Amino acid sequence: MAWVGDTLYWAGARPGDGIYKYDIATGKKELFLRTDFATGTLGSYQFIPRGDKMVFLDVDYHAKVFQWKIESVDFRSRDEETILEVRDNVSWPGPYYDFDGRRVAIAYDTLDRQKHCTVSHLMVVDIGTGARELVDEHCADYGPFLWGPVALHGDVLVAEQDLPDKKGKGSNLVIFRRGKEGWKVSERFDDERDSMPVMNWPWLVWKKTKRYDPGYQDMAYNLETHEKKFILAPNVSMPTADPKLCGDWIVWSFVVPSSSQQGIGGEAYFYRLPNGPFIEIKREAGPFETFACSDRWVAWAIMVGRELYRIEWIRAKDLPTK
Repeated sequence: MAWVGDTLYWAGARPGDGIYKYDIATGKKELFLRTDFATGTLGSYQFIPRGDKMVFLDVDYHAKVFQWKIESVDFRSRDEETILEVRDNVSWPGPYYDFDGRRVAIAYDTLDRQKHCTVSHLMVVDIGTGARELVDEHCADYGPFLWGPVALHGDVLVAEQDLPDKKGKGSNLVIFRRGKEGWKVSERFDDERDSMPVMNWPWLVWKKTKRYDPGYQDMAYNLETHEKKFILAPNVSMPTADPKLCGDWIVWSFVVPSSSQQGIGGEAYFYRLPNGPFIEIKREAGPFETFACSDRWVAWAIMVGRELYRIEWIRAKDLPTK
């Protein structure tokens, strides 16, 4: 989900689903985008609105050869442009990407048949000019790492390094800054317990543990002042889902183990950067699935059936602060 002014956008995750929009003032709902694939979906990954454009992923899980493309769409004209398209089974389950309004950062894997290895790519694409800047590209079989989730703002790029089994399946974060000579490493967090970065400038937030381990604390790092803050989960008896940034809020929701699956529990906490407070939100209808925030609105989706969701929203000023 995402807000653009007073309009809420969301996507379904079933084959053929598109991205929908709902205007709060008029109550009008309409289909905004369709998948370009016969059995594709637009709802499996984030879509990111910035300025007059939105970047999204169109993916066909059911193709014989796994296929996806990152695209941008203009809100006014609805013209679409393909930023990157890949057909490669090694690229499953798809790329990691972020969009800052001008450039798109992308991390993904492909098979290099000449080198007989899996290649991990990290690049930045300017959607205005189409210029591609290759930040890194290397054979990743048996190490040293695969590029994972990315975050981008202006001349700052953050990328996760996922280490192989022989290195304990840890994860590091690398911060690149762009200068006259291109993208260069400026800072590293490499204790092998840093994962899932998200950014709302100037704050970078990530889970302070390995990528697939349950998390109980997040790190918030100010990229301008270099201030660091450890933020402990408000309910340490339950592991949290991966960190989310919803505007100025870090969202804590909880992973609830069950006999059949893991879902996100029906309570969440919002923490406003940089100094709080925590706000608790509970819903009895079902587990939280996703969140969207803007300066004016906060929305969330709640699972109320196996494939049925309910979307709720409130004004940001009406969040129950204490």
